[in-house]
Amino acid sequence: LLRLPRPLREPFLAALRQQPALIVGGGPREVVLRRLTAEGGLQDRVSFTGALPPAQVLELLERNRGSAVVLPSLSEGIPVSLMEAVARGIHVIASDVGGVAELMGPAEGTLVPPRDPDRLRLAIQDWWQNRGAKVGSRAEIVADHFCLSKNVATLVRWFGES
Repeated sequence: LLRLPRPLREPFLAALRQQPALIVGGGPREVVLRRLTAEGGLQDRVSFTGALPPAQVLELLERNRGSAVVLPSLSEGIPVSLMEAVARGIHVIASDVGGVAELMGPAEGTLVPPRDPDRLRLAIQDWWQNRGAKVGSRAEIVADHFCLSKNVATLVRWFGES
């Protein structure tokens, strides 16, 4: 059984004691998170979706615009989940890895150092306390810059010019 590293365990449980959570996605860590949630007596604070098709994830984002997307990660390119959240004006809390910073300015959310559970916990708490703040000054830029149909049209035009 995979285990959540001890340094991440208490910040995870502390955050859940303060605000409810919907955990989207599946995989081996889901088992660990479910067990920790049960051990902490927090089953009523956390819902798990398991793995979802992309269309359902987008529906969740649309229905939960006042929420935050949290992506603690050690390695990313430019995560599609964050592109979708920023494009919809949803607050993002993510590890400052890979291309994540390209998607965000201060109005879109908070970048935290990877492997820093205390900063992650504080970022989640800060968002929870200030969740009415305006988010998304780059939403239109990200939606436009990473739009699949526009990027395909640009590539077709470029290759057509060669």
